Amino acid sequence: MTPIFTAIGNACIDLMAAVDDDFLIRNDIPKGLCRFVDDIALLNMIKSGMGKYQPIPGGAGANVAHVMSALGHESHFISKIGADAEGTAFHNHMEENGVTCHFPSTMPHRSTSQILTLITPDSERTFLSFDDVTKTSSADDFDFDLLRATDFLYLDGYCFVSPHTAQAFVKAGVAVRHRGGHVTFNIGDAEYYTTQKDNVTTVLDVCDSIICNMAEARVLFGSQDPDTAASLAQKMADRFLFGAITDGPNGATVFHNHSIAHVPAISVDPAAMADTNGAGDHFSAGFIYGLMNGYSLEQSGRLGILCATDCIGHTGARPLGGRGSLKHLAEYAGS
Repeated sequence: MTPIFTAIGNACIDLMAAVDDDFLIRNDIPKGLCRFVDDIALLNMIKSGMGKYQPIPGGAGANVAHVMSALGHESHFISKIGADAEGTAFHNHMEENGVTCHFPSTMPHRSTSQILTLITPDSERTFLSFDDVTKTSSADDFDFDLLRATDFLYLDGYCFVSPHTAQAFVKAGVAVRHRGGHVTFNIGDAEYYTTQKDNVTTVLDVCDSIICNMAEARVLFGSQDPDTAASLAQKMADRFLFGAITDGPNGATVFHNHSIAHVPAISVDPAAMADTNGAGDHFSAGFIYGLMNGYSLEQSGRLGILCATDCIGHTGARPLGGRGSLKHLAEYAGS
């Protein structure tokens, strides 16, 4: 029987635009960082000055669900959208690409989350995050019939913009773990451990797996010593059944049942790299897909690397195709 995969995450629309440094200065946007915007009027004013931009459905958990579908696996996504054009576009895009969405009734007085990605001539990315409807998310929005049937659950740390996320994630995790399923957490940003340490700790307690990058691993599990990926993975393996630490051009360190392996990155000509947005989400989906489908630890890590490499070859954080479009990568990694 095919394992059921479900992701819970932030449903948002990514709006990507090329801007100059003066645009950032005029709008009081700190370069290279993420500014949170609460006022839809302010957001629209900034958007009006961006010129031409490309709307792309995004969100880390949603990206993972899309990649899972592209690998040919049944994929479900739980989130929340507003009753607006952005929410409709997001929902349609997910369904068209083979992901089954589980949304509560849309909220007419709330807007779908949006993230503006502003790219300056030096290729630096700066973000503005508008998280309106996501701030209202709670366990009441979750499909617990689906969760009780789920074999692998992926939790997206970017949902912490809602004050109810930690307890909602715990309830979802308990529902999955109660019947022997697995729960994976990706914190999304090391800063969350600084601002929401108690919530992160609460969620980790219900998880049996974790995926993070080196910066996040050092914050979560490191010490004042210069921890290597291997030493951090050993600490993580003492607590979790499986997991991974991604490290950009250095590849990834993966573990399962106390076995630890390093998977090298694939060399890519810089001229062929579009951007790295979504590469981590692609890795997460590939790695979990491998473990779900009986691949070895090394094969699972290799599939994660293959998916991430495919991502950086094009603009945007989603696969270019729909259901099954990356199946050739799964077949190659598993051979």
